[in-house]
Amino acid sequence: MDADNLVVRGPRATIEYAVQANGRMPAKEGLRRLSERERARLYVLFERYAREGRILNPDQFKKEEGEIWSFKRDQNRIPCFLRGQRVILTHVFTKKRQRWPRREFQRAERIMNEHLTQEMGGWERKGHEI
Repeated sequence: MDADNLVVRGPRATIEYAVQANGRMPAKEGLRRLSERERARLYVLFERYAREGRILNPDQFKKEEGEIWSFKRDQNRIPCFLRGQRVILTHVFTKKRQRWPRREFQRAERIMNEHLTQEMGGWERKGHEI
């Protein structure tokens, strides 16, 4: 993990941005586009998860499908995936319907796979066994 993709570190978890092969961090870019108030409300959830290792309210954090979870505040959704004590944010979108659009799951999975491929490649380059 690079300091550039760190969102918040706590005693129970670390929240990070997923990094794509081209170096982009869609979740970081998406959060920047939100209003200051919307961003602040989401950061409260990130800090709580990092501090406590969970969020009990399923209206704010829950498993969506497969390995994809999401932080939720108002209409904003931040898909993510878990790796041990790490929560890795994929991107940001505004949910306008009852159900998630299929393309948002596909995007989250694509970003997750790219991030994990990049991460594993970094381990190989550093001489670690996978």
